[in-house]
Amino acid sequence: MAIPPSSNVVPIRVSKQPARSRAASNPDSPENSRFLPISLGGGGATRSAAESHNGIHSPDESRLISSLRDEEEWFEANFRLAIIGMKILSLDLRYRSANPALCRFVGYTEEELLNLTLTDLIFPEDHGWIRRSFQQLLDGEVPFLQFERRFRHKDGHQVWGLANNILVRDADGTARYIIGQIMDVTKRKQVEDELRAREEVLQYTQERMRALASYLLRSGEKVQRNLARELHDGLAQGLASAGFRLSGLKKSLSIPDPARRELSSIVREIQGLAYTIHDLSHRLHPAILDELGLVAALEKECRAFSRQGKVNVRFVHGKLPKALPPDHSLCLYRIAQESFRNISKHAGARNVKVSLDSDPSGVRLVIEDDGRGVSHVARRVKKGLGLISMEERASLAGGAFSIRPRRPRGTHVEVQVPWKGRNQ
Repeated sequence: MAIPPSSNVVPIRVSKQPARSRAASNPDSPENSRFLPISLGGGGATRSAAESHNGIHSPDESRLISSLRDEEEWFEANFRLAIIGMKILSLDLRYRSANPALCRFVGYTEEELLNLTLTDLIFPEDHGWIRRSFQQLLDGEVPFLQFERRFRHKDGHQVWGLANNILVRDADGTARYIIGQIMDVTKRKQVEDELRAREEVLQYTQERMRALASYLLRSGEKVQRNLARELHDGLAQGLASAGFRLSGLKKSLSIPDPARRELSSIVREIQGLAYTIHDLSHRLHPAILDELGLVAALEKECRAFSRQGKVNVRFVHGKLPKALPPDHSLCLYRIAQESFRNISKHAGARNVKVSLDSDPSGVRLVIEDDGRGVSHVARRVKKGLGLISMEERASLAGGAFSIRPRRPRGTHVEVQVPWKGRNQ
């Protein structure tokens, strides 16, 4: 494609209805031209179309010349006074004209820009992309070219611009020039970079907080497991042994009935205390979960809650593979425990259904009751530690937790965890 001569003349479209009607009767009339050469000033600029007519003109020609001059002045004024950068490039991407806004954007005078190409203002790593993109415009593969790129300011620092470019052709379709505009978006990019940096810091902080929460939960479970073992194997067993020995002593001694009754009362208190410690040990860490698995542990928990809370609890489950990680089993078990506590303290429910099933993605636990229900608004305004712990446990397991009202009344709690955890 031929490179146009070094000139400041720019062809622009002119469209006026009266001229079009006149041109229809005279194909050779200058009004039939689709483009008007506009002079943008500068040394060596060609004369404008309005100035190129010599001699005597008819009234129609005079009106046309006046119209052309008006169009020329209008384009010149808009080009120079535009608040965004505007440029005219030759087909080899050399600057042919630039308005003051563009000069301010890149730090060069117009005279300096006329000795440069567009790639002189682009960082080297973007040269290939710029050439390929403008070649698509020249080849007609795209109707216009828009891009957001870094530009190199005269003093060396980078500025960001949003550029739009179109290719201007003659009436016969020959490519002549590229007209473009560029908007300074440097401040916007700086704000975006700052926001991105803050988001990265926030994400890092959240990850650290999540890691800390995971560590605290795991450490807490470890402490509870050790304490439960000490209570069960130490204190509970000791109390059971003491009660058994006192019971045997009561039978072997010949003592008055009041003393025997008092001794029997002491034995019952010791046995009750041993049971309480055993129950506390179970709540600290259910050994059955390690020994028999999640289904057996939930089954026992449902029976205990039904007995203590005087609630009808129905537990249904599907077949669970053995691939569920221990941490996930503990997560589901703890969420079930917390749900039972909430039902006991707030719901006033008579019936509870616990469902445990699985699919290829993971395991799902659903707990439904017919109690007072939970309000989404109340839950968001005042979220207790119980709900927070359930959400956090599910999140740490790479799962999802939800709680919502159940129609016509009651609450629906659902948690789903994958077969493998977030970090596994």
